[in-house]
Amino acid sequence: MPIEPPHGYRSCVEYFDKDKLICCGTSGVDISTDGGLNWQLIDTGSFHVCRKAKKGKAVFLAGGRGRVAKLVP
Repeated sequence: MPIEPPHGYRSCVEYFDKDKLICCGTSGVDISTDGGLNWQLIDTGSFHVCRKAKKGKAVFLAGGRGRVAKLVP
């Protein structure tokens, strides 16, 4: 159970490694650096899916009406 949960509904979560995660949903994007115990809101944009690139560190997010974003940690 998280100490500080994500800030709203989240439809997708992606692992960077065992401690770093990102999740997204219609009310924003959150990141955790402690295995999901605490989440920090980093964007209020609406996204439905997130996916880490197979090579490199980039994360791609996609939302409604063709909305696309790239996050490079």
